[in-house]
Amino acid sequence: MPEEHPIRKKGTAHQQKRPSYSSTGAVFVLLSLVLLCFLAVVVHPDSHTSPDWTDAKAHTNLVGGLDVFSANSRETAFDTILSQHEEHSFIPEGALAAPVPDVLSFGETYRPRDIVEVIEDARDTGLLGKGETTVFSLASVFPQDSPILYYFDSSLLAVSWQEIIDGHLCTFCEVRVSDASQFRRKFSQDRFAASVKTTASDLAVQANAVVAMNADNVLSHELGIAVYQRELCRMNRWPYSVTKRCFNAVDTLLIDGSGNFRFSLSGTPWQKDDLERFLVEHNIVFSLVNGPALIIGGEAQELKAQPLGSLSASSTRAAIAQCASLHYLYCSVGDEAGFPGCTAKELTEILLGKKVEHAYALAGGQTAELIFDGQVYSPLAPKSERPVGDILYFATALSDKGVARS
Repeated sequence: MPEEHPIRKKGTAHQQKRPSYSSTGAVFVLLSLVLLCFLAVVVHPDSHTSPDWTDAKAHTNLVGGLDVFSANSRETAFDTILSQHEEHSFIPEGALAAPVPDVLSFGETYRPRDIVEVIEDARDTGLLGKGETTVFSLASVFPQDSPILYYFDSSLLAVSWQEIIDGHLCTFCEVRVSDASQFRRKFSQDRFAASVKTTASDLAVQANAVVAMNADNVLSHELGIAVYQRELCRMNRWPYSVTKRCFNAVDTLLIDGSGNFRFSLSGTPWQKDDLERFLVEHNIVFSLVNGPALIIGGEAQELKAQPLGSLSASSTRAAIAQCASLHYLYCSVGDEAGFPGCTAKELTEILLGKKVEHAYALAGGQTAELIFDGQVYSPLAPKSERPVGDILYFATALSDKGVARS
């Protein structure tokens, strides 16, 4: 801002008939002051007056350039702070446990309408897109005595509820994450071939899981293509063959680095080198070996006989589904008093009704359970938990409440 100089008031002129030395000195002093003021105005950085207009223009441009530089520097600093605040959160791939979830982000309600408000909060933060639909709906038939559990922070939304569909008691968990690293798998003792098994709830607590579920119980059989932490851990064929070509005995679900579902269907011929190249090219992080694949690309799959259980028997079943990018749904149908289990086809129909994109059957029976905040949520009684070798789980990516151990 230009410097403001005081306004000089006009005074009364003292007329003298002839000059004197004292008056001449006063005039000289006055002229000197005027000259100094003029020079001060010329050299002031905010002045646009100069005896040389080229120099003045250059000087003004320099000052203006400094002002722009200063403004840009402030904006850059602000953008840097903002970007650091909004820095994308993820869980290191090799971490043995996820960040500790915020206990205040968990909730429980018997009012389905409360969940609609939580979902709207997720939209407001940008975790859910404005046009992104959810599976959870007020049109569902909720058992009156069953609580609805939820967790919400800026990196994860999880809602677990029970619903009656065609006479079946279904347990659902819908999960939306901000990064694929939040969809994880954990083995007992954190290694693929561990001999010691433990309960799903214990594994969930060890992993700091927000929500966890049974996986494929892969260590109870020797079939299919098993991938863990990007390593091909097993590639066994069935029926056994002396040829070098390996045939998938069961449908295999492959999870890539973007959290998307890919499939290798039973009967697909593989050679080890080709398979390893495929895993690298498609960024495969881990696999599930149980099946069958129930839905691919929104279309129900033809269910063929496979070596891992009967598809037509009515029993407790479970499945994991992908609704959209980074958006998942777990479903189990319990064989409880008053509620029958289901066949693989019936499970497929239930999931088709939820408009999922892909769906894959997990291990069923007594291992089919959902763990929310370390507690068993599915109808299975905690004392009846069956030791398992692995789980799937979803975790928060925010580390301000806890630190991932690597």
